Amino acid sequence: MNLTIDIGNTKIKLALFDRHNLVDFGSFLYGDESKILQWIQDRTFDKAILSSVQMEEHPLVRSIIHETHAIRFDYKQSLPIQLNYRTPQTLGHDRIASMCGAISLYPNTNLFIVSAGSCVTYDILDANSVFQGGNIAPGMYMRWRAMHEFTGKLPMVHHQDLEINKLIGQSTDEALQLGVLQGIGAEIDHYYSELSLKYTELKLVITGGDAMVLKTFTKFAAIHQPHLVLIGLNQILDYI
Repeated sequence: MNLTIDIGNTKIKLALFDRHNLVDFGSFLYGDESKILQWIQDRTFDKAILSSVQMEEHPLVRSIIHETHAIRFDYKQSLPIQLNYRTPQTLGHDRIASMCGAISLYPNTNLFIVSAGSCVTYDILDANSVFQGGNIAPGMYMRWRAMHEFTGKLPMVHHQDLEINKLIGQSTDEALQLGVLQGIGAEIDHYYSELSLKYTELKLVITGGDAMVLKTFTKFAAIHQPHLVLIGLNQILDYI
């Protein structure tokens, strides 16, 4: 059994794998340290790997590593993909793990991977398992929060109760909601259209906490894989 741990900006996710099969999953918020440690203590595993956006000195990271003896994922480790990137030391570990997860599910395929979280990342992985680069943009809530905090009157909005078949808003709330959601959808469509000219039979894979919302705002068929980072960490753990 392998334990994979993804410490993101807002949530901590854990998954237990029996070979390549995800058999158990837990998702927690920061502040739930006792629940996280209890979840770990209640399960049996042979190896563990951890990816974190936090520094190793972060108390939660230290506690989880101490409890699990997890390997701290690093880009220098052996990987099932190649990184054609000038600054691999700055490449987010979650992005690397997502790509490793994607090739385990869709080998020998050109992949466009969209991760919709605090930021939206757009990554291209070719059929030879070479990462060719990607872009980073603000995520849904970051955009809404920026418009709210950097203006005097614009409210803070969310995506709930929005009619997703609308293109143009008919209130300020809708204008803010759709401005962001339609905008990110247009970003996805633009990248996919342009990249498809170079990468044949390009498969669009979307992951992250906001993936299901944004999936409805792209005109292309997107495969939703909610556990892509955890799947990738399991792949990496078996590879190193």
